[in-house]
Amino acid sequence: MKWIGLTGGIASGKSTVAEIIGKSGVPVINADQVAHLALDPGSRVYPKLVQTFGEGILFSDKTIDRNKLGALIFKDPSARERLEQLVHPFVREEVKAIRKDLEGQGHAVAVYDVPLLFEKNMEKDFDHILLIYCDPEQQLERLMKRNSLTREQAELRLRAQIPLKDKKKKAAEVIDNSGTLKDLEADVKAWLKTVKTSF
Repeated sequence: MKWIGLTGGIASGKSTVAEIIGKSGVPVINADQVAHLALDPGSRVYPKLVQTFGEGILFSDKTIDRNKLGALIFKDPSARERLEQLVHPFVREEVKAIRKDLEGQGHAVAVYDVPLLFEKNMEKDFDHILLIYCDPEQQLERLMKRNSLTREQAELRLRAQIPLKDKKKKAAEVIDNSGTLKDLEADVKAWLKTVKTSF
């Protein structure tokens, strides 16, 4: 089974592309969704998260308030590093099991949607990497609108990632999402045809 890494930057349109790919019948694993499982009170990681970051990150029902946790880690790089050290091993194990299952089902291609693929030096893990790109100012505006953030808050989140222009140099293939949704859908469908015939 060919293992394709899908990445981009926050608010670049990667999730929209993942949805288009998923609807085509190609399995898509979402790293963020798997990471959210680690935040569940029933996960083995949950007690360590509460111990590390305190009960201030919890709602009254003891579930983790992702907004509070997010605000904490985006302000403090060392806090983000501690979170990653707890969550990433969990994610790796879960994804490994999902990938094995998909191979067992006979899928020829699967896509792993990983926002921090380049930040975590995961290039060698994949047979192919697709980057979703858009104009940096457009990315900032989309993030502000999507998450109801101030410009300063949005810029803080963007600084936590490698700039898209630098990621663009590293990717095997790039789809530019600076245009309309219709343009994006056409580009992704064209890419899928190539992928399905190449592999």
